[in-house]
Amino acid sequence: MHTSSELFFDLSPCGQLILETNGRIKAVNATFCNLAGYSKSDLVGEQNFYDLVLKPVRIYLETQIFPLLLIQGSVDAVALDIQKSGDGAIPALINFSLEHDVEESESLILV
Repeated sequence: MHTSSELFFDLSPCGQLILETNGRIKAVNATFCNLAGYSKSDLVGEQNFYDLVLKPVRIYLETQIFPLLLIQGSVDAVALDIQKSGDGAIPALINFSLEHDVEESESLILV
């Protein structure tokens, strides 16, 4: 049985991901999977967020966005393309937020 917060996350009208601080995908909602053409099993624990963007975007994330995220705790309105499963890309406007999970004693990146 799903809790209301799990349902809210999974059925949210926008795609959402939860990343470990190294970029590995820890959770993804159904909306993101439907938009990008992936299944949850393709992504969770298997892929890194960097794998979903083109190489120039990866460099931008590594050198500009994630260092700023560590300093500020959030970075808003980053425009980039997400690679779809197969061919094509989805233009996206993304907000990043660094949160600390007290239960698991780790920091997570909400996308």
